[in-house]
Amino acid sequence: MNTTHLARLTALLGLLLVAGCNKADAASEKKNDSDTTTTKADAKKDDKPRASNKKDVEMVETDLSSKGLEWKGYAIMAPKDAKIMDDRGDCRVAAKGFSVILSQKPERSTIDGKKKELDKVAAATEGKVTYANESATGFDYKLETPKSSRDDFFMVLDVGGKKIGCYPLNLIKKEEMEKAREACKTLVKK
Repeated sequence: MNTTHLARLTALLGLLLVAGCNKADAASEKKNDSDTTTTKADAKKDDKPRASNKKDVEMVETDLSSKGLEWKGYAIMAPKDAKIMDDRGDCRVAAKGFSVILSQKPERSTIDGKKKELDKVAAATEGKVTYANESATGFDYKLETPKSSRDDFFMVLDVGGKKIGCYPLNLIKKEEMEKAREACKTLVKK
């Protein structure tokens, strides 16, 4: 398989993942008006946050070595029941209401690389992406498609002599997003 075919398959996989996430998220979007993802119809609703009755989840240092040699010695603060798994060759740390992707790949561990990836997704879904709070270490963004809108963040961490990208995956509630943002900042190499 040549690199052109591989690049096309990778782009198609990304589109399918975005489309699948949008469908799966649609039901969840209507559960909480304080969500960071909204449909066009939901955008008109009152945006008052609701009080949460859930207890804070215990965060513990989570070893990433099970993901492979490139992650040996790395750890991140994550919920006690978090699982380490593969996500398109990257390291995903996930539990109920918590999910971050950690990447050492150039296209997902640099600001320019991640912006190119997001711009491609926006173009392919007839949407747009708007960047905010840009700095040398990351940015916030809003990805809008004809069916949904999603607020997210991306940050680059310099840990253990490597540039590592960290961003949330399929988080809807603002509290979950902030917990993921704070967790990304805890990445260490021992």
